[in-house]
Amino acid sequence: MINKASISVCSILSILTMVLGASAETLRVGVRDDAIPFSYATSTRSRENDPTPIFFPGHDGFVVRVCDRALQALHKERPGLDVEVVSVPASSRFAALGHLEKNQEFEIDKEIDILCDPSSLTRSRLQSLTASFPIFLSGVTFAQLDPIPEDWRCVIRVGLVQATTASETGIRSILESGRWKRFEPEIIAAMEAEVSDSRQARLGSLLNCPEDGVPVVKFYPDHDSLVADFCAGRLIYYVGDIDIVRAQVRSQPDCPAHVDDETFTEERYVIYGRRAGDAGKLQLLSDFYRLLAVESMTPPPGERSALVTSYGIAFQLPASARLRALIWSITGEGSLD
Repeated sequence: MINKASISVCSILSILTMVLGASAETLRVGVRDDAIPFSYATSTRSRENDPTPIFFPGHDGFVVRVCDRALQALHKERPGLDVEVVSVPASSRFAALGHLEKNQEFEIDKEIDILCDPSSLTRSRLQSLTASFPIFLSGVTFAQLDPIPEDWRCVIRVGLVQATTASETGIRSILESGRWKRFEPEIIAAMEAEVSDSRQARLGSLLNCPEDGVPVVKFYPDHDSLVADFCAGRLIYYVGDIDIVRAQVRSQPDCPAHVDDETFTEERYVIYGRRAGDAGKLQLLSDFYRLLAVESMTPPPGERSALVTSYGIAFQLPASARLRALIWSITGEGSLD
């Protein structure tokens, strides 16, 4: 015969199991510190009039705010969910998700489950990761020192952030356009040179420079260090996604630069996730992507899409026609104001 005391003990144990199980759920979300206006640390770029993202008190940006809306909805369904925010550099962000980019080998400090940064959709990434629908449309461009120094023998020709699509296809697309005629031969030679070390941060050496080891093309760990060198006149072309290049150049007072208005590639940004091995984490990621779609495509009555509200906070410039078409196809909203 089962008495009331044993039933009570079982009930308590069941409740404790549910509570502990819920509190044990952790979602590690990767963010960038340097990818303004998409995913960046707010220590020096805070916006006083905008509400702080609930789950990202130290970060902001378009992708961060889109992720924050989905996480808020996920937390309502899973009150015990613990969200851990992890800052990841561009060079190792995909390694943190369990995916190695071509010719990239990086040690990581901590694994992540979701990456909330401006990550371009590529075939190789989709083969080993999960991904959301495209949430933004951009493209690679370049900023140019204006004017180019008269003595440019020891000025790096091209700078870009390591392990981005700018380094894979961006430079070649710009070269094919004929926009860099003045320095084209040496840039092409540097890009075609064999790189024995996959983590090498520079390509080629400037032949007419009296200093040793000044590269033709230099890969930087982040946009902050890249734009600092660029605005100091240490390199001629700063290559990257147009919205990031514009924001970085604007953030530097009196930067002698002109940002080209043309984009030379088409970059569709998605939110990547780890291909989870256990059923619990797989369901958690599935719920995140489901709620991301809900908050973006069918927000609650009286609220606007997560994509629209996030754009209004992150950007001051009007959206391109192509981006407006993409957002409209997802949200049904015709205005990004």
